[in-house]
Amino acid sequence: TAVIEKKLSIGGGTWGGASGYSLAVFENTEILDELGVSTRSVGRLYTANAIEFATALGYRALQAGAEIFNLTQIEDIIVKRDCVEGVVVNNSAILGAGLLVDPFCISSKYLIDATGHPSEVVNMLKRKKPDALPQVLREGFMDVETSERAVVENTGEIFPGLYVAGMSVCASYNLPRMGPIFGGMLESGRKIARMIIENHR
Repeated sequence: TAVIEKKLSIGGGTWGGASGYSLAVFENTEILDELGVSTRSVGRLYTANAIEFATALGYRALQAGAEIFNLTQIEDIIVKRDCVEGVVVNNSAILGAGLLVDPFCISSKYLIDATGHPSEVVNMLKRKKPDALPQVLREGFMDVETSERAVVENTGEIFPGLYVAGMSVCASYNLPRMGPIFGGMLESGRKIARMIIENHR
């Protein structure tokens, strides 16, 4: 399993919690308990330190055998026989500087777009193959409860070989956006992992 991260640190906006406060909110603690993240009960919800949460995710992913390539940016996808079969990547600093340096390719059996709000990989597919997805990619107005539920329900394969998880699901399916509630994203990630493990058998 390879994680491609264009920034220096993994996890996108996870580190910032709510408006820069190191606070993340969850509906339950099941996955957080597995990660060893400390939580605090607040009414019907639970809070965790966003920095502890982000570092725990990275640490546990590495411990489980994932390879994380930071400062690596996907600039294109590989599509053969109407199926996504990999990505074209380059160094983020090279791309940011506008230098003309050739990228390299990474083949994949399963490619997951977990790029958050921009849904970058799905957008790459749509730009070159507009008929692949009929809808315009965008999020709706904030509606936390609806979005939390719908993100998990719609997690899965959106095009042969390409899957969406987390906030990428919102833009890909025009779902409402959500705030610093991270439970749906965790559930989405677990669902897609189980789905791919099952498909791979």
